[in-house]
Amino acid sequence: MSLKNKIQNDRMIFKSVEMNDKYQGMNYYANKELHTGYDIKENEILLDKHLTREEKVNTIKHELIERRLMSRGMKYREADKIASRYGWGDLNAIKVQEMCKESK
Repeated sequence: MSLKNKIQNDRMIFKSVEMNDKYQGMNYYANKELHTGYDIKENEILLDKHLTREEKVNTIKHELIERRLMSRGMKYREADKIASRYGWGDLNAIKVQEMCKESK
């Protein structure tokens, strides 16, 4: 997957933007709960434009997991904690599917 300024993968859109030092990425649901002020649509994920390629890949994994959990009603803190466990390690589709099923 090419990591350009704007990437469309299925229905999700990933944008590289200038973010503050507190976040490397942000999804719609986290933004809504945290009131960060970023202008994010439901199908978008923001990525800090200063991230390396590896950091972007890991941040995308993290944000997709966190977004999925929060879209099902989980609060940010718990979703972030779970996404942090899975998003930065050796991740495969089966683990994500199992983890998301557990959160229902």
